[in-house]
Amino acid sequence: MHGSGPFPEVVMLFMIWCFVGLCSLLFFRFNSNAVLKRRLWPVFMAATCLVFCGFFYLILSYQQPKLLYLLVSTQILTSVLSTRMTCFCDFCGKTFYRELFSANEAACPQCRAGLG
Repeated sequence: MHGSGPFPEVVMLFMIWCFVGLCSLLFFRFNSNAVLKRRLWPVFMAATCLVFCGFFYLILSYQQPKLLYLLVSTQILTSVLSTRMTCFCDFCGKTFYRELFSANEAACPQCRAGLG
């Protein structure tokens, strides 16, 4: 903490994180272009991971540097798993998520179109 409040960088990164989250919610929820979503999802996950790690770097680097390594590695693992488990239907464009230890989805849960 800095004086009576958090560092300005922490506040700025938090605002960026909220803005990216809102934009991604709107885009991935309401856009039906599955090809574009597939192309942008890994970029979005990498950007979110960087902002999240930067946020915690500013908060924890001085007080708990070893905890920072755990948080960064956990965030990278979470981003990789999310990228691999997220699917986009080619027919209706719906974004949905497979379960971690289940077989691959055979059909879209919304339109029941077969997935490739």
